[in-house]
Amino acid sequence: MTPVIPASQNAAERARSCKLARLAILYMLASFEVQEMITMTSVEAQNQFGKLLDTAQREPVSITRHGRPAAFIVSPLEMDELLDSRRRRGKAVADLEAWRAQAENSLSPAQAAAAAALTEEEVVRMVHESR
Repeated sequence: MTPVIPASQNAAERARSCKLARLAILYMLASFEVQEMITMTSVEAQNQFGKLLDTAQREPVSITRHGRPAAFIVSPLEMDELLDSRRRRGKAVADLEAWRAQAENSLSPAQAAAAAALTEEEVVRMVHESR
């Protein structure tokens, strides 16, 4: 669903809404927690394949070759979650881009210039003030 910008918003509010939406998406993407992963060398994975499969059912496993990650083994459930997350992220990005295009098309040249002139610090300040 594409967000709709209310007609009652003035140019500054629409510009602010545009910047706030972008920051909200960036914040959500940056806030994903990174979990520590078990690591096995490719030789260990080959020699202990059964153990690798059992471990991967509980948590992701990184397989290294020459000290560098070569593969990641995850359970079918985690793979489904990753694919679903990728699909939802793609949809969210498409929705955001459609909303952004709609917002930019609804601005006059003067309003667009005012929106472009906002600094990141001003946007952060506005986000904090709106909470």
